[in-house]
Amino acid sequence: MWRKRTTSAVIEATVYGTRGGVSLRNVDGSFFAFTVERYRGTGREVIAAPPDAWDGRAAVAWAERLAVCSRFGAEEGRSLVEVADLVDRVYAR
Repeated sequence: MWRKRTTSAVIEATVYGTRGGVSLRNVDGSFFAFTVERYRGTGREVIAAPPDAWDGRAAVAWAERLAVCSRFGAEEGRSLVEVADLVDRVYAR
């Protein structure tokens, strides 16, 4: 008997390059729980999986950086702009 599976969301992104790939997937329709895997050749490595408390990690790293050097450097700002540009290009396709 076929059963319909319902989930809140399917969120997935997989990127492949010449030396491997990476995949991000939500778990069981969750908006907050994700698995991240790295692919190299025929191998697969789990980078993060629940119950990994990843949410907020970037904000914590930024706050720790500010506590040490009292500023947010230009290099970090460029990285954020590059990431935002990449996300914009992904959504544009």
